[in-house]
Amino acid sequence: MLSLLQCAVWNTFGPIYESVNYAYDWSDTTVALQANWGTFTFIIIVFPLCWLLERYGLRITTIVVSTLVACGATLRFVSTHVTVFSIFANVCSILNGFAGKKSTSKSASSKTKILITGATIMSSPPALSAIWFPPEERTTATCINQVFNMLGNGVSFVVGPLLVSDANLNTTSKEVIRSDIQLYMGIEAAVAIVLWLLFIVYFPKEPPTPPSASASIPRTDFKEGMKTLLRNKNVLLCTFGYGLSGGIIGAWQGVMAINFRPLGVDDEESGYVGLVTCLATAPIAILTAYLTDHIRKHMKVTLVILLVLEALSFTWLTLLCDKIIPFR
Repeated sequence: MLSLLQCAVWNTFGPIYESVNYAYDWSDTTVALQANWGTFTFIIIVFPLCWLLERYGLRITTIVVSTLVACGATLRFVSTHVTVFSIFANVCSILNGFAGKKSTSKSASSKTKILITGATIMSSPPALSAIWFPPEERTTATCINQVFNMLGNGVSFVVGPLLVSDANLNTTSKEVIRSDIQLYMGIEAAVAIVLWLLFIVYFPKEPPTPPSASASIPRTDFKEGMKTLLRNKNVLLCTFGYGLSGGIIGAWQGVMAINFRPLGVDDEESGYVGLVTCLATAPIAILTAYLTDHIRKHMKVTLVILLVLEALSFTWLTLLCDKIIPFR
């Protein structure tokens, strides 16, 4: 649920960009910046968060992450004043970015297992999977959390346009639109605070007994682990592939409504496109992860097939947006 919420907060303004532009005198660039803050801030905070997770474990780092999301979401609810809201919206995007996305890497050594992860929504799941689940269940366990992150996009695509309509901007005062936006901010803040309290009340650091032998192996020292990873060409290539493929879809979804507007697609219709995308992704991703858990020798082939399909899909999407092929 925290993973879902973090992504919903990250993608708050893209699906309602026309309304927020009108109500707070923003531009498309300002809306896009809200999504980009997550990328900028992660580069700054990734190593401190990696150290925090390695040093203090899942419970402390997850509470820290949920605190960042809750504080950021709450700040956006404080005021509807144009300047104050704009400042706090950027602060929220930065704090939420600290809880954002990144991958996990393991060493190729068969003797030493190195788990270097940031205390982030998208990297804590592999750490949780390694600690709580046996090897044959870890891909599925990790996938479920990451699918919920994707579903956060779907939630924002539906809830945003539902609560903040852009149908009558020409005849509706800015104060009314700001009130609708504040209601939306308040709902996200309330959910974030409830989740934060739940994590404080109960989130175990680890299971009573390790689910497998590998889960009980002591982790490599943080500095030594980083050196090993940076010297491993396969790790760097995997990281590049993950970042490129995941970064493209993430960046596109954050401004999807803006990109679709020249095609005559309004915010509400873009929201349904985003929802269908997320709903289709969830079962396909979980099924793929489940099969991968049982055919782990074919991981490379599976990844290549998925990356080729992604490349073909975005080529088709680019041709549509550039009107090289007809949209309707």
